[in-house]
Formats: sequence, structure tokens, C-alpha cells
Amino acid sequence: MAGIAMLVTAAASVGITILLIARPRGAVLELESFPSCAWLYTQAIMSLMLGKSKKARAGPRMLKVSLMKPTPINPERFAGFVRLTAAGGEGGGSTAGLLPLCYPMCEGFRLVMQCMFLPEFPFNVLGSVLTGNKTVCYRAIGCLERLLYSVSINLEDTSRTAKGDTEVPVVLTVYSGEDREVVLLSTITVLVMNPNRNKGAKADAIAPLPAPAWVPIDTWRLGSDVGRRFASLNGDRNPIHMFAFASALFGFKRPIAHALYLTACAEASLISQGGVVPSTPCLLDAAFKRPTLLPATLQLAWMPPALVTGEPVKLGSEGVKFAVLTAIGSKEVLVGSWRAGSE
Repeated sequence: MAGIAMLVTAAASVGITILLIARPRGAVLELESFPSCAWLYTQAIMSLMLGKSKKARAGPRMLKVSLMKPTPINPERFAGFVRLTAAGGEGGGSTAGLLPLCYPMCEGFRLVMQCMFLPEFPFNVLGSVLTGNKTVCYRAIGCLERLLYSVSINLEDTSRTAKGDTEVPVVLTVYSGEDREVVLLSTITVLVMNPNRNKGAKADAIAPLPAPAWVPIDTWRLGSDVGRRFASLNGDRNPIHMFAFASALFGFKRPIAHALYLTACAEASLISQGGVVPSTPCLLDAAFKRPTLLPATLQLAWMPPALVTGEPVKLGSEGVKFAVLTAIGSKEVLVGSWRAGSE
């Protein structure tokens, strides 16, 4: 028995050594293909076990992970995305063979995770949440195009909240595989929770503004599994999205919906129920106000353009303002706008 134990210990030591050697190093990583979810979460576990060193906190201020080989859209992932985000009707934001505005972030999110799992990234991101997303699309992107993806994090752009949490902007740039033209730029803001956060801290009091005159146009009934289903598409198996026992470890009684999933559902509903006609260049900006515990019933509401005649709604410079509301419309889960232009 002692011999078997020694063999097991030796094998484990060899395995750990191999993982440490294989673990990406440096502030710049260039890949030929997307990393697998198994490898990503192996890195996440290693980060938890090893912790973040002072060297990482004082290391490079710019991190970058790039996919160097032009890559086609995964048809199964895309079909699953369209089905799952079509909460308000058929289509899921897909129009005439073109990608929905929110889809490239779904395809490229594994690079976002890889960038945050680099040893040089100074924060532990398991249990983190998103507070915002801004996506600029410069031209229509076809479903059959080959694309290049690059994710960058400038640690100089991080900021602290009143509660001591850290906001980290993460930028996804998508290029045409043909001529390396930038076709889409999407920035998410990740809120890294401080385990010693000041729960009693409050931002400076601001007089409440009058409630916007939101007009509901769609109702979504989200099952308890949509967090897991979306995770199977974008690779983000953050415990807060998976099961109640896992989300409870981070203060959520039930798993919460992924904010990017809700944004994609909003895009789909604005097209299918609001009659919005996508055009480029365009900008979609969303701020995430509160988590949605699953299962849940939500409403998609908007402030209708001045002239709503039942005809298709074209994006203008003023755009369309929208919100995801709780079931009775009393609280804002997400607020955003979608308009023509790139600034």
C-alpha cells in the first residue's frame, strides 16, 4: 500500500509540474485556436491555489490575448445562441445571414477569460459580475466570414468603487480575416469583488430622477437553466450562473442570468417586437443595474421613437432607448440605448 501511495504522489507531482510548465506566461499571448473550457478552468483553479503574487500586482500594465488564425463562426454555437436569445420571438437578432450585434462577444468570450486567467492579471475573477457593455459595430458581419479576435486589458484603466471593489474594462476587438479590418469593438466592465468590501459604504446621495416612461413590448420567461445554457455557448461557467449551491458561495441565493445574455435578448426583442431595423455603423450601450435570480419573468421595454406607425424603425442618431424590467416593471435590471454611429 505504501508503494501505491508513493506512486500516486509521484504521479500527482508530475501532473502538477506539467500544468505549471504549460500554464501561459507573459503579458502577451498569441493562439492558433480558442482555448478549451477545461484548460481555462484548470488555469482558474491553479490561480486560486497559487494566489496572486506581488510580482503580478507590480507586473505589466497591458495584457493581450489574440487569436492569430482567421476562424469561421461555429455553426452549432451560433444556432444555439439564436435559439436561446430569441426570448421574444424567432430570430434571436439574426438578420438575413448577418451576425447579431451581441454575438461576437459570445464567440470571443473564451479569450476574455484567458486574458483574465493569465498569471500577470492581478485579481481573482471567480464570482465577479459585469456592470456594463459598450459595443460598436463598424459594418455588417456575415455569418460565413472568417474573423480574428483580440482581447486587451489596460490595468491603468481600472478603478475602485465606494465599496472597495475593482472595475476592470476588458476590450474585445474583432477583425476581418481577409484584410484585418476592424469590424467590431466591444468593451465589458468587470466588477471584481473585494472579499473585505465595505458593505456599509454608499455613494454620495443623488436626488432620484423621475421614473422613465418605459413602454413594455415583450415578456421573457427565463428558466432556471439559462445560465448554464448560455455558459455552454460562451464558456463562462462562473459559479454564479450555474447552480444555487455554487452561486450561494458568492452571496446569490439562486444562479443569476448572464448580463450579456440579457443584452442579446434585448437586441432580439427590439428587432422582432419593436420592428427595429439594424444598420451599421451602430453603437449599443448597456448598463447592468441589478442581478436577475433564476428562474425569472422579465419585461423588455423601450421609449418609442417619436413616430411609431407600425412601420420598421430605423436607427437614427438619437437611437432607441430600452430597459429590461422586473416582472411588474417596478425595477430596472438593465438600461441601454442602440443608435446609429460609432461614437
